Amino acid sequence: MQIAKWGCLMVPRPCFDSLERFKLLDPETISNDSPAVLSFLYDCPVCSEPLVSYCHVRNYLMLFIGNEGTFSSYRKITEKILLWALLVAEKPLASLSESDMESFFEFSNNPPADWVSSKSVPRFKRQVELSSKNTYVFNPQWRPYVCRVESNINKQASCLEYKMLSSTMTTLVVGADNFFKHLHNEGIVSANPVSHLRVAGGYFAHGPDHQGDKVFTKREWGVLVETMEAMALEDPGCEHTLFLMMSVYHLRLKPVEIDSLSSTWRVCDLVPLNSGDYQLMIDPASHRGVSVVSGEYVKRHLERFRRYKGTHVIPLANDNSPIFHTKKLRPGVSSGYLGVLFRAACKEAVARIKLGAGVVSPGSGLHHASITWLRDTSIAFEAFELTFNEVDSRVHGRKGDPFHEKYFGWHSHK
Repeated sequence: MQIAKWGCLMVPRPCFDSLERFKLLDPETISNDSPAVLSFLYDCPVCSEPLVSYCHVRNYLMLFIGNEGTFSSYRKITEKILLWALLVAEKPLASLSESDMESFFEFSNNPPADWVSSKSVPRFKRQVELSSKNTYVFNPQWRPYVCRVESNINKQASCLEYKMLSSTMTTLVVGADNFFKHLHNEGIVSANPVSHLRVAGGYFAHGPDHQGDKVFTKREWGVLVETMEAMALEDPGCEHTLFLMMSVYHLRLKPVEIDSLSSTWRVCDLVPLNSGDYQLMIDPASHRGVSVVSGEYVKRHLERFRRYKGTHVIPLANDNSPIFHTKKLRPGVSSGYLGVLFRAACKEAVARIKLGAGVVSPGSGLHHASITWLRDTSIAFEAFELTFNEVDSRVHGRKGDPFHEKYFGWHSHK
């Protein structure tokens, strides 16, 4: 299906608010839903059956009101599909075909500028009326897609060149597949229009050959992270695995440190630095081994996991919960346990590549890597971007010349 390069007359608007306000909706009727949202739906093309399509997504999101992180993830995904169906395809959501969904993924990969915002903003704004009753109206700056740009870049041009990250596309495909699978199970659609697209694997990255000593290539590492994130979206219980693996990677931990010290590290032990990074004392008892941790770890991975656990409301400096713990919340984990989770994630990554008709060479690290690869890969990637002295000052447990030879010598061509 070719839609005249995504032309639509209406500006996309958010259809669902925060989980806190979503919980206030009556599951049995939409008559008390947001007046702003209902007015927007009434203005949508009648042929798209906007109210019915809205209810399909609304009822699906009701399944996730017990988990804010999962609700938020599926709200973003299903809302994009809903808005595209209403405003671009102008078709009922339940009638979308496989060809339609191919067009939707193409659209999402490079949406028009008026569907993209340069930053995340609140979906709605509160308006206080004379009657003292709070009402909520659309935030005119909100858009379904976000293209974050630096302040010194022309934002309009950057948004026009928006291209979805492969990891985000993977999450979108997986989420869309799960949504339509639900509609199929409920008898709302006769077939899942995403299942064949997902099996075909055109939206999943493929893995290259392995290079370097116990170090993933950037493509291999990207595939592995995408796989773990997709697993977490499919099964929220896998958020624990994702966080543990990213913690070992960003903290650059050795197996012996995991076994002997992982029960001692608390979230509040991460001390912010002026650079935007954080530092962690690896061995608090002896006050040795300070590791500088990237701000990305805290802002992306730790905060994601804290939202999953519900501890995000606690200020970071006051969060005394352990960084590493078992699923039963016992502080500390063993390197052997992490090794099992790590190998399972690698095998799943290989399986997904093959499912998508990709090829993983016998020499790929995804076939034979161990948990020690996480530390080695993390340091090696830093070595590509920073000088030896810069890396040496950030990493704990280094040993002079062997450290240089291991992480800098093999890519001296840099």
